[in-house]
Amino acid sequence: KREEYFVSIGKYQPGQLVFVDESAVDRCTPARRYGWARSGQQARMHGHFVHGARYVISTKCSRGNSADLHLFRHSLLPTLSLDGILYTQIVEGSFTGESFLNFVLNLLEHMQPFLA
Repeated sequence: KREEYFVSIGKYQPGQLVFVDESAVDRCTPARRYGWARSGQQARMHGHFVHGARYVISTKCSRGNSADLHLFRHSLLPTLSLDGILYTQIVEGSFTGESFLNFVLNLLEHMQPFLA
């Protein structure tokens, strides 16, 4: 499958390629249970305090309770090209089919027509 991908992507010029990658952050992002480290080394986390919106939280951050987490989640969809960031959209919660379609329609306004 990888070879098929390289053959199909090779038909395009680098300037024609646009990449989208979703990311998200929530109230529990700094409280990760797992991390990456070199073999034999301990995973470390460096945190930074950021001033911003304040929320009243009545429960502890729990990965098992998604009902609490969605209130604090923001999802980000950046679009990258060779020239840098082409378009970005941020939503509260997660992207849905409707919000993703909205993202694509807005993205198309920032793109050039495809040359046949």
